[in-house]
Amino acid sequence: PTIQHCHELEDQVVALCAQLELVEAQHDSAEVHVVFATREIAILHNQANCCSEKQAKQGRRINTSAHVMTLDEGLREAQKERAKRDEKERKKAERRAKKDAVDQENLIYVFIGSLGSKNKTELQDLASILSLSIAGTKANLQQHIEDEFEKRPKLKDEAQFLGLFKRSQK
Repeated sequence: PTIQHCHELEDQVVALCAQLELVEAQHDSAEVHVVFATREIAILHNQANCCSEKQAKQGRRINTSAHVMTLDEGLREAQKERAKRDEKERKKAERRAKKDAVDQENLIYVFIGSLGSKNKTELQDLASILSLSIAGTKANLQQHIEDEFEKRPKLKDEAQFLGLFKRSQK
């Protein structure tokens, strides 16, 4: 190393020492603020719990669970709490999605009444379940559905279609 390089390093050391002194002063100041804040919390806690003898006799107490922490500790704790909350919400959303999926799988619409009594929307729903086109007039939909049941007569015995063909006994 050259002499000039050594002088540059000495200058950097001096600058770093000045920065260190400043950081130490800020740290000491922060510690003093922590002490004052802790005392203030204790005073407020005491005032809240012992406002008057009358309230003390009534048994009304205010419980606090405050503690003082540094900025870094607070930031880390807040990040941990946020991560826990986000994880909890994610798991809740997953459970809800699974439940909705199961509900959707178990959802069976049971058709009752004759095809002639159905409106166009109901006929479109039925056509959709039978994998038929939902386009056309009410009469066209009804004819396509009747044709499908003629082609596949076993459909008439399925639980969701029984009500279309079986008359209830009164």
